[in-house]
Amino acid sequence: MKKSSPIRVLLSLFLAFTILSCNNPKPMTYQVYILSGQSNMDGLGLVAELPGEYLVTQNDVPIYNPNRKNDQEQLEDLGFWESLNPGHGSGYSTDGTQSFFSDKFGVELSFAKKMQELNPNANIALYKYAKGGASIHPDAAGDWGSFHPDYEVGNGLNQWDHFEYHYRRAMKIKDVNGDGVDDVLVPAGLLWLQGESDASYTQEIAETYEQNLKYLIQRVRELTGNPALPVVIARISESNLSENSPDGVVLRYGEIVIAAQEKIANDDPNVSIIYPPDTIGWLDPWHYDTQTYLDLGISFAESMTKLNQLSE
Repeated sequence: MKKSSPIRVLLSLFLAFTILSCNNPKPMTYQVYILSGQSNMDGLGLVAELPGEYLVTQNDVPIYNPNRKNDQEQLEDLGFWESLNPGHGSGYSTDGTQSFFSDKFGVELSFAKKMQELNPNANIALYKYAKGGASIHPDAAGDWGSFHPDYEVGNGLNQWDHFEYHYRRAMKIKDVNGDGVDDVLVPAGLLWLQGESDASYTQEIAETYEQNLKYLIQRVRELTGNPALPVVIARISESNLSENSPDGVVLRYGEIVIAAQEKIANDDPNVSIIYPPDTIGWLDPWHYDTQTYLDLGISFAESMTKLNQLSE
């Protein structure tokens, strides 16, 4: 009988090990980043204007992005983990089994890409819930909604309830990448892009923004079980202040909200603040253009990485 050579035996063993490894996937540990706020976090960047590097599926970045609901609307069990694609901006929806991508995107694309570049040994996952026009104040005017955790209007359901419900639901779905093996989900940080609404209603709402945002951060940290959860705040733009407002849109109390955001970042070592780029562009008087969303996503990633390094 002809004997196999040692090299052939080693190759056979290697192939057998490779096949066995492929058929027996191992659990993955994901750092889960929370993306929340109002419409500029939801995202109105135009997919049609994206550079080619972002017009791809980021297969190794799962995202959970449920439907947006108004205050008073009932909670719903629609939402699942899927690979990050363009189209998770304003207008995205799901029926619970499939996605209906919009022609918009937010900071998630460039944030995920930059985070992977800066943290090549980490696995990134995103939980996104942002509602256009939403305030943090419990008495937010209009139909846009409130993120205040102690909201008691009507049936008591508001943006915080939808945000919290889906966060808990997302964290219970253990097989994030769909390979049949339970993964480990670790809350890693909050990205917050919001404040224009609180700067637009009344002076009282603007003056309570600091305590309301501090309270929201506290509750998010309690929700995630991490009392030192890193938080990156995107400061609202000065472009909408009275002296340089585009098309007459004025954030009447923008200076108050800006000061509150900066104070929170200065007072809390686990909070940092990023600023709109010098080359900020506008889709309309309220919303950033395509390149500005990409720039903000990169700034979020750089700032979050620095916070993570400081906490190590």
